[in-house]
Amino acid sequence: MAGKLIVITGVTKGIGRSMAEWFIKNGHRVLGCARSKDEISELNQKYRHKKSNFTALDISNRTEVESWSVECLSEFSSPDILINNAAIGGNAKVKTWEHSLDLFDSVMDVNIKGSNYLVYHFLPSMIDAKKGAVINIGSAWGRSAESSKNVSAYCSSKWWMEGYSASLAQEIPKPLTCVTLDPGHIDTPLLRTCFSDRFCSEKQSPETWANKACPFILSIDTTHNGQQLTIL
Repeated sequence: MAGKLIVITGVTKGIGRSMAEWFIKNGHRVLGCARSKDEISELNQKYRHKKSNFTALDISNRTEVESWSVECLSEFSSPDILINNAAIGGNAKVKTWEHSLDLFDSVMDVNIKGSNYLVYHFLPSMIDAKKGAVINIGSAWGRSAESSKNVSAYCSSKWWMEGYSASLAQEIPKPLTCVTLDPGHIDTPLLRTCFSDRFCSEKQSPETWANKACPFILSIDTTHNGQQLTIL
């Protein structure tokens, strides 16, 4: 199978980094972004001979996303897979009415607006190319509010992701596809903002999850369109 061109947000930590590294090691090219300039520089240095490229930007900034998309589409081509992975969790240690409004806004800006900016700027090229899959990383908290105390910001953003994806799936032409993918509990920095270190340390690593998830992501096609997928 020929290598795919894969766009991934949030590539410096957690499952974003593990997915990026798995795809590159298995012969695919990754165009990734995240906010940390130092970690992005490290990734570019590590994979400088692998025809992949990483950019430091804030996906909640529509101008930065637009500039990045223009650069990617002019230098490379339309992505085969677009993975909306970047997300922040907010403050899981306080009640909703005690939560910082600025931080609440940041969760919405990154998780909701940032995801839409990626679709807005990359999806038209995929439609023109008549190929591609949009993978929106969801959460169990986007399908059930069970045990979601103190995470109303993150929870609501992931419910949005499910509705957004279901609607988008009805709009895109075949053979394109759009799905949500719930990764379950993985020991990531985001999970550690919500649960104890002991709880998180008992969960699978991002690398273990990526070894299962990435081959499946490569297999996603139009028959999956609109589905709420889960890989645990």
